[in-house]
Amino acid sequence: MSVPPSDVYLQPDFDGSSLKVAQLRGILLQHDISLPPSAKKADLVAAFESQVQARASELNQSAKPSSKGIVRVKDGKQVEGTTESEASSDEQPKRARGRPKKSTGVSVEIPVPRRTRRTESMTPARTSPPDSPAVEAEEEEEPAIHISVEQTPRAKVKSDTEESKKPKTPRRSEDSGFSDYNPFQSGGEEGSDREKRRRKSSAGVSAKKPTQPRYSEPAPRSDTPSLKRVGPSKDSLKTPPRDQTDSVGKTPSKTPSKIAKPSIATRPAPPAGAPPVDNRPPLIAIPLTMLFLILMSSITGWQKASQEIGFCDTGSSTNNLLLARTAAIEAANSCIARRTAQALDDPSAPRVECDVSALPLLPFIPRPSTCAPCPQHAACANGRFYGCKHEYVYSENPLGEVFSALNGMPFFGPRAFPPTCRPDTVRKRLIGTLAKEMEKDLARGRGAIVCAGYGAEDGRRGPGERFGLEESKLKARYFNRRDPKFTPEQFSEIYDAALADLVEHDDVIESIDADGRSWYTSARPEFNLSCKIKLAVFSLFRKWRSQLIGSGIVLVIISYLRSTLRHRRAEKYQAEELVQVVLKRLQDQESLHYTDPVTTPNPFIPPTQLRDLVLPPKGSSNSRTRLWQRVQDLVEANANVSVREQEVKGEIWKTWEWAGVGEQRRVSFE
Repeated sequence: MSVPPSDVYLQPDFDGSSLKVAQLRGILLQHDISLPPSAKKADLVAAFESQVQARASELNQSAKPSSKGIVRVKDGKQVEGTTESEASSDEQPKRARGRPKKSTGVSVEIPVPRRTRRTESMTPARTSPPDSPAVEAEEEEEPAIHISVEQTPRAKVKSDTEESKKPKTPRRSEDSGFSDYNPFQSGGEEGSDREKRRRKSSAGVSAKKPTQPRYSEPAPRSDTPSLKRVGPSKDSLKTPPRDQTDSVGKTPSKTPSKIAKPSIATRPAPPAGAPPVDNRPPLIAIPLTMLFLILMSSITGWQKASQEIGFCDTGSSTNNLLLARTAAIEAANSCIARRTAQALDDPSAPRVECDVSALPLLPFIPRPSTCAPCPQHAACANGRFYGCKHEYVYSENPLGEVFSALNGMPFFGPRAFPPTCRPDTVRKRLIGTLAKEMEKDLARGRGAIVCAGYGAEDGRRGPGERFGLEESKLKARYFNRRDPKFTPEQFSEIYDAALADLVEHDDVIESIDADGRSWYTSARPEFNLSCKIKLAVFSLFRKWRSQLIGSGIVLVIISYLRSTLRHRRAEKYQAEELVQVVLKRLQDQESLHYTDPVTTPNPFIPPTQLRDLVLPPKGSSNSRTRLWQRVQDLVEANANVSVREQEVKGEIWKTWEWAGVGEQRRVSFE
């Protein structure tokens, strides 16, 4: 199993628990993090998250992905090496950092052995903590080997080819065609790394003690030969300068992880930033999903059953639905108990059939057994809310619509936020307004009757009959004046409540006649200003009747005389004005006749026609006759007016004709 590339497991959202144990160990060994073989997966995941994933930003900044340095070798074929340009471009900066000449010389003298698939596919560059001298020596030696390859690349390929042509004989070679790295078991790379360190810290060729396999690794095959390895000299293990170790520490960490992969892998690496795709479903997901579905189905069943219960009956803590459900469950349980007892007593008896539809599927699942309390001043029955009582109005809870999904949920009851019945202030205000208006109208009616002199006490009728109205007439009066938005039923409720309130507080007197009809009148009369004056006058008149009658007659005579004199004087002034109008009209008639005889054939005008033209239409006929008689006397007394009788259209008319010369001047009568 291959280790995922660093650009995958260094993503911020990468889950380390999705990796296998071998993959976790491989990633930790790539970053020189060693854990004991007995470490469990949880320890490996914790080490990965704290020491690798926590440094993701630092590792990503130092990583420079490239294909340089990757050597791919196929079985039984010649080894492909890097070109001179690639090797020189990679190694020239390292020599310029000031590597000790002694170390370089040693690495040139070391013969490059024939490498197998395992050794060629691994990169020698690996970062390690500065406190490990063996690893520092390894970092110094491997670049030296690359320098020797750079100097003689073709010779190496040629020598490898010649060696491959020679017949192979069993011998103990330095590197075998097989690798002890098993990606499916933990500790594979760690063992390889330990062998590599032991080899590089030795001063010459020595027989290697067979490595004892760990309990987590499979035992090596019996035909695996023991390998002899040649290490560098002790001088090459000196600690390099700090600038060189810094350059080694800055080596991209992404390249080793890529080179460490087997060359036969052909799957392309996922793009940078893409999360790893893990098609394996987590083992805990299925139980959690099943538990969630069971829980949701139980809650849904509880909610439905609780909503069906609804409200309790008025003044009770239960309702018929809840009682019927409880009775059905008890009947089913008792039937089951009888059937069980019968089966134990007489197994051959016929089996009793029981109706178990009311029982739950699982007996241990709880069932709702409470109803929502009926709101105060409300009427509830059979689990339903039927409305509020009189003088109370239905009020929905503001949270009821917002959290309607909580209705029937456990611990919330059938109605999480039930409605309430609050006092109907609007209705009370309407009742008060109607009662006040009724009392005022009845008081005015009584005052009008008293002012008119009716309603005297006769000993047979009560005050309601003498001063009030019959109940049906009183109701019809206000029914016709009601607001159309109120229905007759609503108006009747308001009217009855207002009338009862007035009678209760003695503001209205009720009288019942011989036929059983109710009459209502106000307890007090209300008079307007004229009625008050009239009553006051009647009171004074009854007290000072003789004196008042004499004084009245005198005042009336004086007023009549003054009025007659004033009227006569006004008629006189008006007659004088009309005389001027008549004279002017006679002058115009004469002028028009001589100017246009065709249009105005007559120079005279009958007095009756002038009367209808100049007199105003207002006034009585007597006053008009008296006024025109005064005008006629004044006109005929004028010498410039000729009064004669002439034929007008076959009839003899008294006519007036202007006989004067020139324009008539305004004449004033003294």
